[in-house]
Formats: sequence, C-alpha cells, structure tokens
Amino acid sequence: MSGEPIHWHYTPGIVAATQGKGIKGILDTRAIRPSTEDIGRKERPVVWFSANQVFEPTAAEITIQTASGTMVRAANVEDQAVQAGGLYRFGMPQSRLRSYLLNARELCISLDRRKRLARIAKRFGSGVGDWWFHPEAIQLDDPDLSFGFWLDGQWHSAPVSDAGAVLVRCTEGLLPLYEKRLRLISRF
Repeated sequence: MSGEPIHWHYTPGIVAATQGKGIKGILDTRAIRPSTEDIGRKERPVVWFSANQVFEPTAAEITIQTASGTMVRAANVEDQAVQAGGLYRFGMPQSRLRSYLLNARELCISLDRRKRLARIAKRFGSGVGDWWFHPEAIQLDDPDLSFGFWLDGQWHSAPVSDAGAVLVRCTEGLLPLYEKRLRLISRF
C-alpha cells in the first residue's frame, strides 16, 4: 500500500457536534457512518471521500448568519476550520474505495440529480472526478484508516486513537478565533 493515494473524508468540528454530526458524532459512534442527509428516496447512503488533498469544497457548508440576516459561507479552508470549530479528516487508501464517476448508477442517483451534483461541484470549485465512496460504515479501529486535523494553516497527522484528544486541543485553540469571527461578521 506504500505510495497508494489516500482519499479523505472531511468533517467539521464543534459546530456540527450540537447535531450529533461531524467529528463528535464519529467519535461517539466509533465509526464513520454513511450519510443519509440530502439523498433521494431511492439513493444508497455511503461514506463520501475526496481525492482533494487540501479540502473538498462540497464537504461542509458551514455558514454563519450575520446580524443583518445574511448567511456567510466560508471562503477557504482556514475560514471553514474557524467557522466549524475545527476541521478534521479521515483517510482511506484508494483501493478500499469506489469511484463515484464509475459507480454512480450503483448508488441509484437519478441522472437529473447527478447533473445537479456536477453543477454544485463546479460552482464550489470541486469536481466529481475527485469523489469516491465506501459503501458501508468504517469502524475507527480499521487498520487502513488514518486521521488528520487542520491547525495553524496546515494539515497535521495523528493516530486515529488520539482523535478525541486532538478535538479538545483544536477546539480550545479555535474558540477565540471563532468568537472573533462572529464579532466581525455581526458588524455587517
């Protein structure tokens, strides 16, 4: 497996935790579970991954409502990390995943929806060619799984078993930035 491409399941931090999602939901269940959000009635839920090594722009739509009621979406990875209360990723070797482009029909995604997803990807600066999936939940003790966290403008690696401690460390470091961001946005 040495040299094999790693693809990433990107997930937000504390902001999503209030809904049992993101890194907290993964740690609580000890698994990355297939997404059932925003899928068609007949679609097959899967765990999504991206070949993008920095961030998958469609992975998390973290927005904050300003005092004037305007919704502001994070413009880059650093803003996503601050607004989401942390940004994390779980990696899996490409050989364990399936290409969305080659297997979209298997997911029972209608042609209209596949076209809409391609437009959304393009609008956010992504591409469906970067999308990969795993058909089932992935347990955190899977030996092929790797873990990373965004801190100080770059990705860092840590053992998956340390993800809980990393969450606490990153959350403590990001809360002042998050509060500052909220103050700046509330002026608009």
